[in-house]
Parts: sequence; C-alpha cells; structure tokens
Amino acid sequence: MSRGYLVFETKEAFDSTRFVIEKLNFKECIEWEKSMDFTSAKTEKYLAEEEELKIIDENGVHNFKLKYSQRFDINDDLDINTNLSI
Repeated sequence: MSRGYLVFETKEAFDSTRFVIEKLNFKECIEWEKSMDFTSAKTEKYLAEEEELKIIDENGVHNFKLKYSQRFDINDDLDINTNLSI
C-alpha cells in the first residue's frame, strides 16, 4: 500500500488479487480489506450510506456531513456521490 492505495508490483499480481476478490461476497471483501488495513472507496461509501440511514436529527446530519465531506460530495438530501469510479 502506498499513500492509501493498493499497489501491485506486476499486472499478474493485480490480476491474481482481482480474481480472488471477485469471488468474495461483500462481507468477505470487507474482512479482506481489514486484513490489509485498507478500506476501498466502495466499502467506505457503503458504510457511509448505512450510517446515513441511522440519522435522526439535524445534529446527526451536521456530524455526518463533517465526517464524510472530505471524501464524498454530499447534497442536502444526503445523497453521497464519489469523485471516483467504483
């Protein structure tokens, strides 16, 4: 890993990892990422969306936006948009 990104020395290493990950369900992917001390943009968005569902008041909205506004574009309806293709 370098600066928060997974780095592969060869295309073969990338392909090998990709083939393993493609066979995992979402919870297994999260566990794999944890074992690598890594969180993908896809996982981060999923976790943010799960957290957003638990917001019950304006204070929660404010805290949610503070927590995630550096990583995502969040509109007034709390729709989460990434700047990355995931």
